Amino acid sequence: GEKIAAVGKNLQSSSNARVIDCTDKYIFPGVIDAHTHMGIAIKDGFSADDFETGSRAALHGGVTTIIDFTDLGVNQTLRESVGERLSLAQNCLTDYSFHVCLNRTDSALLSQISDIVKSGINSFKVFMTYRKAGLMLDNTQVEIVAKAVAKAGGLLLVHAEDDEIIQAATDALDASSTDPFNHGKSRPAEAEAKAIATLGHISEQTGCKIYIVHLSSQAGLNAAHDYDNLTIETCPQYLFFTEEHYRRTAGSMYVASPPLHCEEDNNALMNAIGNRISVLATDHCPFHLKDKPANLPFGRIPHGMG
Repeated sequence: GEKIAAVGKNLQSSSNARVIDCTDKYIFPGVIDAHTHMGIAIKDGFSADDFETGSRAALHGGVTTIIDFTDLGVNQTLRESVGERLSLAQNCLTDYSFHVCLNRTDSALLSQISDIVKSGINSFKVFMTYRKAGLMLDNTQVEIVAKAVAKAGGLLLVHAEDDEIIQAATDALDASSTDPFNHGKSRPAEAEAKAIATLGHISEQTGCKIYIVHLSSQAGLNAAHDYDNLTIETCPQYLFFTEEHYRRTAGSMYVASPPLHCEEDNNALMNAIGNRISVLATDHCPFHLKDKPANLPFGRIPHGMG
């Protein structure tokens, strides 16, 4: 029944038990990856893995459960957005669930949150940037969503980067530049730190449990230290890669958001694992080389890594 009957030495197995000899091997629980993006629309294309290929790769790494995200369309209900992703996940080879994304705050939509929680999905996500893509909620809207999620007993995931800081940094750069290094310049760590401080305050005001996805910087980590009520996630790319990877051949393949920073940031995040940082996930969102050609202006490079 998908349950381990016993773990030990010299076990006496019943006739219907499957016995796996793990001599000289390690036994791990199945890994839960709480942050994946299988086959989602980004820029002018889609991420390269669908639920079948992505979950197959996950299983090879010992990941037995993924939590992906819905994509809320215009005039779509939350339940319809869940149903749409469920239909795409029929070939998923791992267990799976979803975080439900919100990109608007009308009362009709917010009233659906409690119904989603009752159905078994209790986590919701909002963005504090990506205004042009129609994903961003401003600080007032984030607080409105936080109140509704708290009332329903849910968890609010937030992409924490301050849009005003990003826009100012982006406007100071040559928009026609094809240098991936400018992606990092356009999204300084200060944007993450300011957003996290705002979210800490919102969490205190609303009583909403807030989960910061993909923490990338020491500045963001420092901001989070002032708010014990925030749950923090980071990802392997922010532990092992730096902005110097943008200077490599096919540096665009390292473009994701938040961007890569420096080795000091890597070390600060690594030292915080198991302390201030309590979740490791991947933000798995891969692209083919052809999806990120070298001639793309940095602002048009699809965001995501495998």
